[in-house]
Amino acid sequence: MSRHDFFPYEARPDALNMTMKVIDGDALQEGKDHVTVPEACTSDVKIRFAIIVPPDIEAEVFDDSEQKKPPAGVYVVIQGLNSRRRLSIKAQGANGIYKSEMSFNRVDWFGEVKCHAVLVRSTTNLKVPIDFAADKGSQLAWSNEAHVTFDETRTPKGKNLSIQWVDFSKSDKTWLRDHADNIFYISYQSPPPAIYLNTCVPNLQAILENRATHGSKAAVRDAVFAQITHQAWTSILADALDEAARGSDDGPTLENLAAWQQDVISSWAPYLIPELDKEEAIDEILRQLSDTGWPDELLGERLPNAIQSRLKTVNFFRALCREIA
Repeated sequence: MSRHDFFPYEARPDALNMTMKVIDGDALQEGKDHVTVPEACTSDVKIRFAIIVPPDIEAEVFDDSEQKKPPAGVYVVIQGLNSRRRLSIKAQGANGIYKSEMSFNRVDWFGEVKCHAVLVRSTTNLKVPIDFAADKGSQLAWSNEAHVTFDETRTPKGKNLSIQWVDFSKSDKTWLRDHADNIFYISYQSPPPAIYLNTCVPNLQAILENRATHGSKAAVRDAVFAQITHQAWTSILADALDEAARGSDDGPTLENLAAWQQDVISSWAPYLIPELDKEEAIDEILRQLSDTGWPDELLGERLPNAIQSRLKTVNFFRALCREIA
């Protein structure tokens, strides 16, 4: 028995043609109906859906009395199998060609996500013959399913920060032994900097390496690691900018910095000064450092904003709120 047989009115399964295209984010396009979001991608991923409604479909699913202006809308239905989220987005278009866009983030979406397009009746008309759908919201035709797969994450990567688990109480570093109740430590011993996470803090490793994809454990894990990476990046960025401010006889420059410090400033420049492109942002940062050493705007406003913008801090807060609501 086909899916069509379950409908008491004219409907056309798999009649619409829907394709997906990644337009923003570090996702992998694997054909027109499958996108993989890798573990290393922590930014939002924007996908454009393109839907084609064949010209004969509306003639088949609407009575002759409605053929002139069929009361129909096209929607993209998105269902997270693991994230337990479901929504529909109305596609815009005409003459059988429709488009819609959706931004996915790693906090709200994880695991497997199914997507399909559907042609839906937009008004109720009880006068149409019994062979045709009469109720608003009736599904008249739909596409094959497409898939977005979010690779599971273990310990969050914190935008390429190196992570090591260390028992502070048994470390050969006096500082770590004396502060064995600390959660983390930033090591500059060998470039680039690394974050040491403390295995002797009860439950820390179990929480940060928990593989839950949703629920309270996942929310707590991501929030704790967000706190760590925020503090770590504040320190690392400040260190790199301070070293650049020392400059040379000709003023602040990247050339005299260690390779990792150059990479940090270059990578974060578009977030520190988002109104400029990358190269212009780097030049502006060096100019500000040259004029005032450490301008209040760069330290007090732009640095916290850059970290919150890039790491999507508000998403971790929202995830916690959902768990306690």
